[in-house]
Amino acid sequence: MAATHFSGPVALGSGSIEIISADKILSAKEDNGKTLILKAATGFNVRLPKHEAGLQFKFLIGSNFITDNWVVTVPASGVATMQGNIQDGAGTSINVSDADQISFLATNEDVGDFIEMISDGIAWYVHGQVLANNAVSIP
Repeated sequence: MAATHFSGPVALGSGSIEIISADKILSAKEDNGKTLILKAATGFNVRLPKHEAGLQFKFLIGSNFITDNWVVTVPASGVATMQGNIQDGAGTSINVSDADQISFLATNEDVGDFIEMISDGIAWYVHGQVLANNAVSIP
């Protein structure tokens, strides 16, 4: 059997994990591919970078929060809209259409709720899973 040879670095797995407990502006260069665990007693704001093809992020609720929502928003400049859907525990699809933010709602979230976002350079495509039907809000 022939041996396999690689030139350059080999990435095992994808991205890394970061715990967020305060407001954060994501960087395309430094944060792309990360799983961001939202873990604080209160919610904060997380702003996506300007959309670029290939950017992707996963937001995961890491602890229950009782005040303020965790809000994921598109940047003010170079706005791309969010498209997709989030499934709740009852199997209901929560439609995300031309949205500029998604909020995980305080006291309605469950540890393990998540959304994933991928950009093609034109829009942010969203899918996710939450337990409660009122765990997220799409304005």
